[in-house]
Amino acid sequence: MKEYIKNLSKGTRQKVVFIIYMMASRDIIIFDEGLENIDVDSLASILAYLKKWVKIENRLCLIATHSTTILEYADQFLHLVREKDGTTMITPLPSG
Repeated sequence: MKEYIKNLSKGTRQKVVFIIYMMASRDIIIFDEGLENIDVDSLASILAYLKKWVKIENRLCLIATHSTTILEYADQFLHLVREKDGTTMITPLPSG
């Protein structure tokens, strides 16, 4: 099984991880760049599912990403910027 998963594309591996996370039935799911290689149509389906899951199951999903594609699905989001002096500026942004 492990060898089979290694041969999958990055996007397909990320889909497998997503399915495993959802089967684990946790109260909080964290994706750290975990949805970056998924094709646009699959990503839209996954994000719509996550948004529904969060509301219906009263759960929390945190997604760290460099992509603005997912912002329309977010209830809340923060913009983090690393300053030249090494500090991080955190700015809450309006949700879509």
